[in-house]
Order: sequence, then C-alpha cells, then structure tokens
Amino acid sequence: MNICLRHHFWLMFLVLPALSLPAKGQKQERLPPEILATLPLEEWARQGDQAQIEWKVRIFPPLLTIGQRLMSEFEVSVPVRELRRRGTSQDLSVIVRIAGSGGNWLTENHTLRYLAEREAPKRGNLVYSVQALMRPGEYRARVVLYDHAGSLHSLTSRKFKVPELRNDPLPGLYSDLPGAQFLPAQQGLDVYYRPDVVSPLPLHAATRRRVELELLVNFSQTEELLGRRRAHAYNMRTMLETLKLFCGIGLRNGSLRVSGLDLVERRVVFEQENIAPLDWPRLRATLEKMNPSMVTAKALGGRRQNAMFFRDVLEQRLNAGDPADSSAVNGNGFPQPGAEPPLRVFIIISSAMRFPHGAERRPIVPPPGANWRVYHIRYEFGWGGMWDELHGLIKPLRPKRFDIYTSLDVRKALAAILTDLRKM
Repeated sequence: MNICLRHHFWLMFLVLPALSLPAKGQKQERLPPEILATLPLEEWARQGDQAQIEWKVRIFPPLLTIGQRLMSEFEVSVPVRELRRRGTSQDLSVIVRIAGSGGNWLTENHTLRYLAEREAPKRGNLVYSVQALMRPGEYRARVVLYDHAGSLHSLTSRKFKVPELRNDPLPGLYSDLPGAQFLPAQQGLDVYYRPDVVSPLPLHAATRRRVELELLVNFSQTEELLGRRRAHAYNMRTMLETLKLFCGIGLRNGSLRVSGLDLVERRVVFEQENIAPLDWPRLRATLEKMNPSMVTAKALGGRRQNAMFFRDVLEQRLNAGDPADSSAVNGNGFPQPGAEPPLRVFIIISSAMRFPHGAERRPIVPPPGANWRVYHIRYEFGWGGMWDELHGLIKPLRPKRFDIYTSLDVRKALAAILTDLRKM
C-alpha cells in the first residue's frame, strides 16, 4: 500500500468527484447496539475475507489535516448494478474496527447504517466513507458490509501504516493522543470545527515576559469570490480549522483572545477573551448568519471602506492596552518600578484578499515603540500571493508572513510562532 502522507491542499474541496457517487439521498445513522450484538462478527472474521456482496474497499494514505491531526479514510464502494441485480432494498451497514500492531483492539466497532430515502441511480457506485484520527504506527482494520434485507455480508481485514512526518517541525506532537479515534457524522459548521474532537496537542509556550496574544480571523472572502457558495464553504473550513488549532496555544504567562471579522459587512462578528475553551456555540450561531449569496445594502454602499475597516480594527487593537492586566502596576494603580509591560502579539488568519475597485488602501501607521509583534497566516487561493492587498495594509508593521498552500505549511508556521513565543 502507498503510505505517502497527503497534505490538505487549497483546491481539493473545489473539485467535484467524477467517477463515484456519494451516498446522497440516504439516511445515515448509527446501527443500534442491540442489532450490532446479533451479528457474529468474530465468527465471520475467523472465516477469512469474504465477498457475498460485490464491493471494493480502499484505505487511503493518511491525510494531514489543517488541525494537524493524521486522518485515515476507509472507503466502501458498492456497484449500483449489484443492488439492482439482487433486488434487495438499500439497507446497508458499514462496520469498521481498528487494532494496533499487537492485535489488541484500539476502538469499538464504528457503525454507519444507510437507509435509502429515494431510488438509487441506475449506474455508478454508492460510496460510503468512514474517517479516523490516527497516531503514527502500524495497524489492522476490519471492514464489514452487511445487507440487512438479504442477510448477506462482506468482510476484509487489511494492514495499514500511518508514517511519521519526515523532518517534522513539531516532533512528539501525538505522544499523548489515543492510537485511533473515529470521527462521527456531523452537520453544518460542526463538520469543520469538530467540537466532538478534543485535541490536547502540546502547544505550550512558557514566556519570560507576559504576552497578550490575539487571533484576528477574517471570515470573509476576497472580492472575486463573493457569492460563491463552494468558495465560502472552503474559506469557512480553513478559518475554523486554523482557529481551533491556534486556540490550543497554552501561554503560561499571558492571555489569549479571539476576534472574528467580516470585512464585507464591516463588523466584528465575534470576540472572546481568556479562551478556555472557545465558546463554539456562540461563534457557530454568528457564522451561520453569514449568507454568501446575500449582501446587505449597507455593505454594498460602503464596500470601498472594507480595507479601512480592517486597518482601523487592527490599529485600535495595537494602541489599546489590556485594562484587565495588573501585572505591571502596584496596589495603588501606579506602574511597578522596573516592570516590563506585556508584549502584544497578533496572529492574523485570512485568505488572500483583493478589495473593491476604488477602495482606499492606506497602510496602517505603526504605533510608537516596539511592544508588539504581528504574524500573518495567509491562505493562498491559486495565485493569491500575486495580488493580495490585505498584506499591503499591514506591511509597515513588518509582519512575519506565512503563505499557506498545504497543511504542512500550517505546521511549519505554527512551529515558527511557538519558537518565537518561547523566546519572548
């Protein structure tokens, strides 16, 4: 099996599958435990690989997600002609279980039951996918397809490997994680943020001085892609996965704050201080109101001010101190003798942006002193770096920019920022 590690690429979500049909028009649910208990899975496994139902099983090379987890995908493909030939109803269950190299089961049986809500297409394949977050190592997967109507099954046992990253900029990142964790089906923005997945990655930064870190996330799209739902969905996915990852930075001498921006509507859509953890229900409720196909009259009328809105927000943040911070004052509210003020660090997370024709693009004026640092995580869309105008607004701040094309680029950026923080 090919075990080359795949990386999250910008365009991968904009390409439509051409050969296979996902199991659309079918209801997906977990197989009830009482039904699962009646299936003699261990007896079937002792009989070796079987194919009473025509099928094809693929275990893809692991994918490095933007959230820096290694994800394996188990795909079951069933020809539609097989279902039509037997004339049985489409009531199928896919059951997957993963064992370690020593043979011990690392997971319970993960089940997905598919009940047809409409007639299957006349040709092609029905494709069912199960995903699991993995730790590097060697594994064995048992995959079962069961037809409830015909009481038929197919089973296979496959070995697969999740390799370590070569020249890993963040070695040991998975040492405290479980060997395997299945991803349950989710709906809406939960598919991107994955609130069900807790990622205790060791992203600690013990700084010498107090650091006030703020994540500024731009949830809006560049001018050319406004109104395109697929581009909006991908942008939302990258922003949320990156936000969740960077929210995991643990400052032992500082604070972490998040601000979400909508440059099209020129508003701050979300703010939270002292992230522990992120208030996902509140953020989700806000982002669900961002309709890519509908722009308000107010937004259209003032769209030439989009760039200046971003500049003004960042300028305000740069010039504002943290009123809650008491690390540099004494009990009477006066500065401590020799106290060093906290360092303000901003991580800007955005896709490459172009603003409307005629928009004002005056760069920000750096505040006096050097008590701040700025990082720019810029997701590239095709040739984005050739025309990104957001970076021009912040160029006087001399930000350290990271151009992101793959999830490995995210990992390198995170490693570089953590290294810098640990020196502060």
